[in-house]
Amino acid sequence: MVIVTFPERTAFERCWLLLLALLCVANELIADSRALVAQGQRAFQNGAFSQAAADWQKAVESFRSQGNTNAEILTSVFLAGAYQSIGQQRRAVQVLEDALARAEKTGDRARVTLVKSKLGAALIMTLEAERAASLLRESLEAARADKDSNIAGAILNDLGNLLATQQKYAESLKAYEESVALARQNSNSWLTAQALCNAAATAARAGEFQKADDLNTQALRETDGLDSSHAKAFLLLTVGQTDRQIKFTNAQPAQRLVLRAHQSFQQALEVAEKSEDRPIKTYALGYQAQLYEQDGQSNAALTLTRRAAFAAQQAQMPEALYRWEWQTGRLLKSRGDAEPAIAAYRRAVQTLQPIRNDVSLGYGNASTRRSFREAEGPLFFELADLLLQQSKSAADPTREQALLLEARDIVEQLKAVELENYFCDDCVDVQRSKARAIEAVDEQTAVVYLIPLPTRTEILVGLTSGLKRFTVDLGADALTAQVRLFRRNLETRTTYGYLAQAQQLYDWLIRPIRQLLNENYIHTLVFVPDGALRTIPFASLHDGERFLIQDLAVAVTPGLSLVEPRSIERGKVRLLLNGLSKPDQGFAPLNFVAAELRSIDPLNRSETLLDEGFTLATLKR
Repeated sequence: MVIVTFPERTAFERCWLLLLALLCVANELIADSRALVAQGQRAFQNGAFSQAAADWQKAVESFRSQGNTNAEILTSVFLAGAYQSIGQQRRAVQVLEDALARAEKTGDRARVTLVKSKLGAALIMTLEAERAASLLRESLEAARADKDSNIAGAILNDLGNLLATQQKYAESLKAYEESVALARQNSNSWLTAQALCNAAATAARAGEFQKADDLNTQALRETDGLDSSHAKAFLLLTVGQTDRQIKFTNAQPAQRLVLRAHQSFQQALEVAEKSEDRPIKTYALGYQAQLYEQDGQSNAALTLTRRAAFAAQQAQMPEALYRWEWQTGRLLKSRGDAEPAIAAYRRAVQTLQPIRNDVSLGYGNASTRRSFREAEGPLFFELADLLLQQSKSAADPTREQALLLEARDIVEQLKAVELENYFCDDCVDVQRSKARAIEAVDEQTAVVYLIPLPTRTEILVGLTSGLKRFTVDLGADALTAQVRLFRRNLETRTTYGYLAQAQQLYDWLIRPIRQLLNENYIHTLVFVPDGALRTIPFASLHDGERFLIQDLAVAVTPGLSLVEPRSIERGKVRLLLNGLSKPDQGFAPLNFVAAELRSIDPLNRSETLLDEGFTLATLKR
């Protein structure tokens, strides 16, 4: 689903008219600034967003040096829109925060309402929903009080976007409906088409497919009557993408929607080629390729995908390029071309890395609400899967080791990004630069890297001598179901119902590698689990007679590159044990934390900070 989030046309036209009024002065400095604003406007309309941002940034600085605060504020709205269009969501928010502060100092109520509404819309993209809602509702109330139905309609569209991200579909559709009504009342075809597109996409996401079809039909009718431009082409892409999301139970309407999606993408492509709009061109080609891929026409899909990738390179759009490289890899893989597929997947990962933080916000898509792992994780696992398959047919042990290491490192990259996003901090990158292999520290330690894949589970065991690979014919879904059952039964302390799952998981994950561990005199296992496996204590796996912890020391780490392993003199170990067991910030209580800390305490010299005692002040001491 794609929510239309390009800068709203009504707000842009309002800013443009206000700027024209402000700049109609015979002044050389103002004339230069006016030229920059107009230049940026032309670039933006042609999809050259980076150029538009550069022009408008210069204009903002020029107005600031002239002391022309009103023109600076209005141009800042343009600038933020350009940043949003190239995926720099946080930068857009910073620009609007500054503009709002300046607008409030002017005391101009209408200007404050305009900037506040655009800041609220921008905050949707940075997932700051609470503040976004507050700003949008405040600005909507102000617009209604001022009887400014144009701005009110635009704000209702943005409010609908926010509610859609929160899965409040009924409220979202109501907001879009009000937006459409006000837009039609004001003969604002652009806002009408935009709100209808968003409403159709939201209805599809809510599973109201007939309603989505009806709304999308109206949206396309409105869009057809618009002037040819980047904004119109973007709406056509949105119509096509929504048609792909609508699912009917019989084939006839489905075929009609596929045809309509093809036509929408083709129209968008024609607009893009006339105006040399490369951003629209890359998506029109890429989306068309996806339709052919779904229809099993891999040759046509591959040709279009390569054209889309070339257009993305020309437009310097890594946020699109990595998607088409990924798509290329997937298509080549489906044809059995493993080596070219791996090369394409590698390019996709390499292209994604520098922009991963922006992508995790949902590049240009306020409705995603998916984690980076859900959205982009398949890219990493699909590449790892291919590398592991290739390792089986490697000509020599050196090549096999290289492929196994690369597969492990690819999954490790995903884990690092997950933690960066979770902590909202790049400290993981710093730590990764210091990391070295855990298994290299102690020859009696083995690292067990578990990679659940759709049709099998891969176990990579790291020893000082290298990596050993084991495969279990068990897909991720079946493994996850057993793990969740094990977890539930473990929490029932009055029975031993968990033992059946403990033994089954032992048979799947430990028994295949047990001989290798014995042959190498392994005393310690370090598990690097993934998915649902992160939720269970591996020490409690059972071979039918004994728990794993009774035979081997067991440790768990979220990732190999996130720790700096070194040997510790056990006699000098002193532990700081920290825990929170009480409910806080909406989280459920952790009932067994206190008991777990008490059980660890006698084993080593330690100090415990629990609940109220676990504060920043006590931690610093």
